Amino acid sequence: MQLRVLAFVLAGGKGTRLKTRSSGLPKAMLDIGGKPLLAHQLALAEKHGMRDVLLLTGFGAEHIESYFGDGSKLGLRIEYRREPQALVRR
Repeated sequence: MQLRVLAFVLAGGKGTRLKTRSSGLPKAMLDIGGKPLLAHQLALAEKHGMRDVLLLTGFGAEHIESYFGDGSKLGLRIEYRREPQALVRR
């Protein structure tokens, strides 16, 4: 039996300290070297043999889901769990 390795990624941050650079996008979607920050994290997970990924989203989840979809273009299987509202208010 093969063990299923699952990567969990918290990708729900507003990026309030980066708002001048974010254009209203979630922090995970900030452009770093021509692709979203989250793409770098997912590539690293894939490089280390993780094929199943659970993205825990909140703010801007629709941007993340539309960009990464089911993950098949990255050789991954991505599932999403969206926080319906922020748990911490500032």
